Amino acid sequence: MLILAEASPEVELGTKIGYVTGSLFVLLLLGFAARTFFQVDRNKKCALSMILVTAGWSVMSVTYALSKFMDAAWMLVPALCVAVLLALAGSVTAILGLVGLSDRVPRQAGGAQAVATLAISGLFFLLVTVGFVRGLRGVPDDWMMTQPQPGSRISVVSKNFSIGFPGPDWIQVVPQKLNPRAELAFVQPKKHMYVIILAHPVPGASGVALQSFAEVARKEMMQLDPAAVIDETKALNVGSCQGMAFNADARAKGQLLTYREWVSVHGSVAYQVLSWGMKRDVDFVRRETDALVGTFESLTP
Repeated sequence: MLILAEASPEVELGTKIGYVTGSLFVLLLLGFAARTFFQVDRNKKCALSMILVTAGWSVMSVTYALSKFMDAAWMLVPALCVAVLLALAGSVTAILGLVGLSDRVPRQAGGAQAVATLAISGLFFLLVTVGFVRGLRGVPDDWMMTQPQPGSRISVVSKNFSIGFPGPDWIQVVPQKLNPRAELAFVQPKKHMYVIILAHPVPGASGVALQSFAEVARKEMMQLDPAAVIDETKALNVGSCQGMAFNADARAKGQLLTYREWVSVHGSVAYQVLSWGMKRDVDFVRRETDALVGTFESLTP
């Protein structure tokens, strides 16, 4: 049984290399802009404009990379504010530089640099806008899938179960984005809550005590965070399906999260409904999890 999304070491390494490469590219642009500032025939405003814009982009790029390496998303908001201010200042300075060039005799160099600065600034603001819009939606594009109708049920015939769609504030996502073995997955973007449903074929599972499966799940939580606070399991039956549930608080990627997990066994399949969200939303996470678990049904007796 698995708890959270798994990423291969190769994918994680490639992603980190991408962060570093992107940051180095922008820093090289900043170095080029700083060098041109000291050229005698260069319009200082035009050169300064590119320094400001590339400095802003560098702040954002480097901070983004650091936030991924350090699991510190809080760094992004102040970095974005600084980056936007620098980009705005650079854009205004570029325009002033172009105006100054038209009145200058003899003509100075820097016009192309100012135009390039405005283009870079425009690209930067476009990327910021796209990121903001995606952030409002709360789910990456490649996670999206066709959404069920409110009140409908979702069946996984191969694993002999069905479950109700959580509701209008929820989005069904590609389950493998959260866990490669998940059968179903849902996200509540407003509360940053996630749910995965796993179904493990276990020969002879019906002959094993349900408490044993619950203890395995609790031990997995300890592997996620040895300092996790895990409650004792309690019975939570759904119709004819006997189940057990427990709560846990643990740190993952630098954040304090709250978890609720339900386990059940039917026939030769062991089921897990695992949800997690921010610790501050503990009541919401537990309430929504129990509501979803309450819709669980086996397709055959």
